[in-house]
Amino acid sequence: MGLGFTVACAHCGYQQTLREGIGMHYWCLENVIDLVPRGDREEIEKILRDHLIPPDENTSFIEFDHRLYVCPDCGGFSDPLDVRITDPDSGKELYRSSHRCHKCRSPLKETGEKKLLKLPCPACKKKGLTNQGIICWD
Repeated sequence: MGLGFTVACAHCGYQQTLREGIGMHYWCLENVIDLVPRGDREEIEKILRDHLIPPDENTSFIEFDHRLYVCPDCGGFSDPLDVRITDPDSGKELYRSSHRCHKCRSPLKETGEKKLLKLPCPACKKKGLTNQGIICWD
């Protein structure tokens, strides 16, 4: 079960719910691959084929979860599915997700909940974000 929280701004009323971790259907990448943008999905599928890694099995060579990101340019928050693939033979990293802001297309920077709450509001740019409560999601 994944966890999340709703971040809210005390000044302008902005709210956004963000998720971290994985849900029940996330036991194999094949179940959630549609959450990955098409171009990245095609690259992941090619790597899995080339290295004979089955996408429908729970394996330690494929790791994925939702993580918190912030845009350093516009200040927007995001919780995309982050995918990491390791070569079963060499242990070398074959793939690691890179994410772009859906508003301004700048590369996103991974963050944590505590750091995120200290940032300015993405809407009004004032400090004063609060965690409005933890959620459990599947």
